[in-house]
Amino acid sequence: VLKNGDKTNFPQKRQKNAKPLSFKVGTGKVIRGWDEVLLTTSKGEKARLEIEPEWAYGKKGQPDAKIPPNAKLILKVELLDIL
Repeated sequence: VLKNGDKTNFPQKRQKNAKPLSFKVGTGKVIRGWDEVLLTTSKGEKARLEIEPEWAYGKKGQPDAKIPPNAKLILKVELLDIL
């Protein structure tokens, strides 16, 4: 679930047969909030993340994903594997 500062919900569900997101930590391929939390996350761990706009999409938001400017992200994630 993505939440804006005004508590607007943007539900996102894990789609059946969807491939997990795969990326190298620290390369700038994902938002800073993900990079930072994954440095202390263990394989198989599930976490609830609250990422402030400054470590997410900031003032620009992410219009293609319908994330408005200055949105605080609240996400549930699971680290499936470490390669």
